[in-house]
Amino acid sequence: MRRGHGRSSALIAAVLWTVVALTLAPRLLEDVELWAYDTRQRVRGSDLHRRDDVVVVAVDAQTTDVFGWPIPRARWAECLAGLSTLSPRQIGLDLFLTHHLCAPRDDTLLAEVLGVIPTVMVIGLDLPVGKGERLPQEPSPADSLLVRWWHRSPSSRGVRQVLHSSGVSERPLAVLARGAAGVGHATLDPDRDGVIRRIPLIIEYGGFLVPSFSLALLLQREGIELGECTFLPGKSLTLPGRRPIPLDARSRMILRFSGGPETFTTFTLVELMGLLERALLDEDEAARRALEPIRGATVIIGVTDPAQMDLPPTPPHPRFPGPEIHATGVDNLLRCAHVHRAPWGMGALATLVLSFVGALVGTKLRPIAGAVAAVVAALAFAGASTVLDARMGLWIPTVAPLVALAGSVGTNVTLERRAREREQRLVKDAFGKYVSPEALRRLLEDPKTVLGRRGEKKSITILFSDVKGFSALCEEHEPDALLTQLNEYLGEMTDIVFACGGTVDKFMGDGLMAFFGHPVPVRDHARRAVEAAVRMQGRLRELRERWAREGKTAFHVRIGINTGEVIAGSMGGGRKLDYTVFGRAVNLAQRLESNCDVDGVLVSKETLELAGLDPSLATPRSVSAKNIGTVVAYQIPT
Repeated sequence: MRRGHGRSSALIAAVLWTVVALTLAPRLLEDVELWAYDTRQRVRGSDLHRRDDVVVVAVDAQTTDVFGWPIPRARWAECLAGLSTLSPRQIGLDLFLTHHLCAPRDDTLLAEVLGVIPTVMVIGLDLPVGKGERLPQEPSPADSLLVRWWHRSPSSRGVRQVLHSSGVSERPLAVLARGAAGVGHATLDPDRDGVIRRIPLIIEYGGFLVPSFSLALLLQREGIELGECTFLPGKSLTLPGRRPIPLDARSRMILRFSGGPETFTTFTLVELMGLLERALLDEDEAARRALEPIRGATVIIGVTDPAQMDLPPTPPHPRFPGPEIHATGVDNLLRCAHVHRAPWGMGALATLVLSFVGALVGTKLRPIAGAVAAVVAALAFAGASTVLDARMGLWIPTVAPLVALAGSVGTNVTLERRAREREQRLVKDAFGKYVSPEALRRLLEDPKTVLGRRGEKKSITILFSDVKGFSALCEEHEPDALLTQLNEYLGEMTDIVFACGGTVDKFMGDGLMAFFGHPVPVRDHARRAVEAAVRMQGRLRELRERWAREGKTAFHVRIGINTGEVIAGSMGGGRKLDYTVFGRAVNLAQRLESNCDVDGVLVSKETLELAGLDPSLATPRSVSAKNIGTVVAYQIPT
């Protein structure tokens, strides 16, 4: 865990990414959102709660090979007559029976059979290609037989937020329309990526509201007129005694697919005709059991042969038969399995929450841990969205929140890294030459331990050393030679301080100040300071021997050590920052150094005890310090 680079910058980044994601969502992210929705549909799998009383009869490639194409009307009459013996609830003919194929008596025969079972037929509606195309004010006279199943538009100027048709492109023969129990349009309105996810429940044509094929089947099944429904364009359609059906801005119902092709009970037409022949003529009990799902069901008959009709892409499958799309619509309407696209406010809230989660992750965790946490958050959100979709039919936008999450994490990680690099530069500038490489590495892991502007009270050990008579030496020797010798001496002493885990606070001419136990905490800081002092005096004796051989002057040093509580903190401004300690304990250490014997080490009683030294081996003496008073110190052997 780490502290953030700044709460205000993290919050600003989160808000900015929320705004960016919500701004991009309607334009650049919508295709990705649709893809995400499709993925959730595939992950969800088959819906076991689908209606068993929706059956599909497919005119597949085998059927067209056996019966030819187009299939004769007499064959259709034979099929419907056979189905009537099974007492289905209703039949939906997803077929454009628009032209005479042979003798008119075959059409008349089919029309007579249509009267036996309530049958809903489809019509084709043209949608205007351009905005300038004029729309008819009244239906065509050829549509006079169809108007009885439509409802006059409540507005003389037409209804907004619905699709508008410029005309009927496919209508059943008049003789067949007279025997039908209803009609509905078969228009499919794909999203901009070409995928069918919704069906327009209502389309306006010539001042009338035309129901979709699925809705027409439901209305006929429930015995309801379209005019009895409460239609709020772009919002909902409510049938008497039922829950409102949510609609999008174009009055389309989002389909809740129960699975891929043949999810519903499906018979091919060839298979159905064979089973009917065996059941009715041969009284085959197995055939009767196979046909039992048709009893009391809504039977939708339509073409699935790709050679005769295009199979559009849908979320669960790239080639989905049209009759099964209508079956899905009927299933959704019958069991009120509606999909609600979450309102904008809910999506905005989800985006904001995930953006703030990204800010929290980006500022509080290391990059790798933050990336893992962000992935976990993204998966959790995607999983929750899938569950809500599966159980409640709630389509919550996922792409915009995930974009906000990723952007917020990335931005805050970048800001955090830059802030950390700046802090590390400051630490290197302040401590690079004053602590050991190992201590510097530990400080760089958490720069804020020494970069805080607030002072801290710390119990540490302070060491002062000073060369006796150095001012006189400056008068007696050449500056270059003396400075070279002084730098050699200070370099050797610094190495010893580093080796003992200390920090060189500053050089004061020929003097040196160091402390132990901070900023890298150690418990035995008193022992380390004493060890450093003894080693410093030992190393200086070796240097004096060599300098004597080289004809150089000898340095003699006094060292004072004290342990106590100090105030530690960074001092200075943005361009120059020093980390130091000050307080009475520091003053006493300096006073001990000035009272120490030459080539000796004088320590306070606190240092002596904490370092574990034997008092019998040290020489006690009294030392007077300004603003402190008289204290007992000990000269230790070196």
